Amino acid sequence: MAEPFHILIIEDNIDDEFMIRRAFQKAHIVNEIKCVRDGEEALDYLLKRGPFAEAQHAMPGLVLLDLNLPKVTGKEFLAAITDHEPLKDLPIVVLSVSDSTEDILDCYDSGVYAYLKKPLKPENILDFIMSEKFFGIYLVAAASVA
Repeated sequence: MAEPFHILIIEDNIDDEFMIRRAFQKAHIVNEIKCVRDGEEALDYLLKRGPFAEAQHAMPGLVLLDLNLPKVTGKEFLAAITDHEPLKDLPIVVLSVSDSTEDILDCYDSGVYAYLKKPLKPENILDFIMSEKFFGIYLVAAASVA
């Protein structure tokens, strides 16, 4: 059986991060969750450069990406990872306030797995986690407590 992977949240809004974490908690998903606050920090994290140059972390098994980020936007992040072989196949779910058809199509053209519209509600994230099973990405669920 494969080693449980960690989840990387790329989100500058702490309220949205809290909602995401809460939804995973409600779904009894126990994968480790890490968060970075902008696209530049995310690239540093994934490419193990800058403050993460000495880091020993593995690649995340799932990335939750906000599109409206400071420094490097979500779209710029998606464009940047296509140039890096180990990153271009990362399973990415985009979280955005935009319902622009252009934004949605651009994201899917970049290879994202799903596009969720903000504002996020724990029950909507939970429904997505439970119904889609992240397109075959298996999360580790804790045993239910009676």
